[in-house]
Amino acid sequence: MAGISKTVAGALTIGIATSIYLYEALKLPFGSVAAPGMGFMPVLVALTVLALCLVLIGTEWLMASRSIPSSDQVKDLWEEEEEGESSGYQRPFMLVLTLLLYPWALTYLGFILSSIFLLYASLRIMSYRNWWISLAVAVVTTILANIIFSNWLGIYFPKGILG
Repeated sequence: MAGISKTVAGALTIGIATSIYLYEALKLPFGSVAAPGMGFMPVLVALTVLALCLVLIGTEWLMASRSIPSSDQVKDLWEEEEEGESSGYQRPFMLVLTLLLYPWALTYLGFILSSIFLLYASLRIMSYRNWWISLAVAVVTTILANIIFSNWLGIYFPKGILG
């Protein structure tokens, strides 16, 4: 029997970590849909992540049994096409650094500017289309999030230098 693929190993790792998270989330008061408690969203998120892990594992095993190239083989094909790329740790490191800078930027720049910068940087790091489309997606997403949370849900974000 062949070893498990990196995709299945990753899904299992995330599933185990999420199970621990779910165990701790179940200690919080759950509440109901009409009046959710502190544990309502953490439990729903954990169950969703576990379901997605199971779907990913099932899909990977079904694809392996049909002799369709596994994600590792597809990744090897992508790496052949992208010559000159780094070892693969540069982009995740840059994303983590961007996410770590976000709370600081949120405090000083406010929600709108810091979120536009975060989304734009994330999209550019992941090579999403061109810079113009990335900027448009970042602006539209941030404005929609601000409208939904501020106007509809009554949750206000820091204004920063715009306030």
